[in-house]
Amino acid sequence: MFRLTHRNKTVGYYSTAMDALYKFIEEEEERIHATDLIFCGTDREAYFEVFEEEPPKGLTEDCFIIIDGDSITLVESRDPYDIMRGLYRVNKDWDIIEEDDDDEEEEGE
Repeated sequence: MFRLTHRNKTVGYYSTAMDALYKFIEEEEERIHATDLIFCGTDREAYFEVFEEEPPKGLTEDCFIIIDGDSITLVESRDPYDIMRGLYRVNKDWDIIEEDDDDEEEEGE
């Protein structure tokens, strides 16, 4: 279970880190209209369009780009910890926290 927070306030609980990231994108898009998630995979042209530089050689099918305002980062896999680090790099007000199911039950009591 993954908890999405904004400035330490819980936005929601999600079954995957990717679902939490989608919610972040939705919330930020409503707020600032300058947020996007681009699945570039191995598409070197898509990477170049965003970063305006040649991509690293290690692009894989799982690569995607998070854009939030002027902050842009490449996330190289869909591993929860890579997603969490990517979100932290583009916006430190938001966080994805992995929790045990027991933690969520305690908060809900």
